[in-house]
Amino acid sequence: MIQTFTLKAKFIVLLLGICFSMTLFNINNYYNIKLYGHQSTTNETATFVATLDQMQVELNLVLANLANNNISLAQNHASKADSLLSPRILVEIAEDNPRLASDLRNAVIHLQNVSSSSESQLKSVNELVDNLNKRLEQDSIVRIAQLQPNSDTHMFRE
Repeated sequence: MIQTFTLKAKFIVLLLGICFSMTLFNINNYYNIKLYGHQSTTNETATFVATLDQMQVELNLVLANLANNNISLAQNHASKADSLLSPRILVEIAEDNPRLASDLRNAVIHLQNVSSSSESQLKSVNELVDNLNKRLEQDSIVRIAQLQPNSDTHMFRE
């Protein structure tokens, strides 16, 4: 029995020694592991388009909460939409469409001050949000189109 125990102990020590020596002899390779991947940097256009998408979501939530007679939550979403309109975003929107930047700022202020969910108010907000969503979508498309290569700049020509 003692002989079996010492045999098992020797085997474990030998196994640990082999593992340790493999690690020791491969230590150089251990620290020089090659990793293949992609390092992404932030892209101004992607950030801009994502912000416009968030703006559309917040505007739609204003409308949905107003339709559900939850005025305070509608106002909260209007405030979130306002917080998305940073000076940098407004400048970028104004580069492509100065009128949209002004209209968007005024609309968000108007939505923050909505005080009832009457039929006429709901219809007015619906038209406003629909109009802004279309214009924001169009601005996103224009911005993305500016990044697309034109036919004169193909890398591979036939």
